[in-house]
Amino acid sequence: MIRFLIDPAAPSEYMDRWTKIKQKIENGDNEWFVNELHAHCNLSSNRNLPYLDRCEGGIGNNNNLLYKQLRFKQHEPSREGIPFALDNDICIDQIYSTAADKWTYEELDDLIAAMIKVLEYHVQETRCILGRIELQNSNSYQGAYNY
Repeated sequence: MIRFLIDPAAPSEYMDRWTKIKQKIENGDNEWFVNELHAHCNLSSNRNLPYLDRCEGGIGNNNNLLYKQLRFKQHEPSREGIPFALDNDICIDQIYSTAADKWTYEELDDLIAAMIKVLEYHVQETRCILGRIELQNSNSYQGAYNY
């Protein structure tokens, strides 16, 4: 997972802009974000990645059997008084590689740096956004450990 966070102590006007960006991205209105992202990538391989034309949006070719992809997290609808945002983070929660087309840490790091620049521009602050790669053990909740 790639997670972007804003400093919880950021002034309210920054938080308001962040929340609007988060809602747009998580509602599938994120092609503008990917287009702006390309201008800030240092690697030509990242600058040439297409917009992922799926309901959640993302980065990469539409054929996930052949090509790598990054997909934005979709928001879950409000339920029984639970607000829209259960968290305050913008996430890419699906990272796909294939046998022929694998993500490298260099590519992911370049994309993270570029995404931070785009987010900072829209929040209008350059010191309050952090991006990171998180590794998750997909077996940890399936009883895969023998004690």
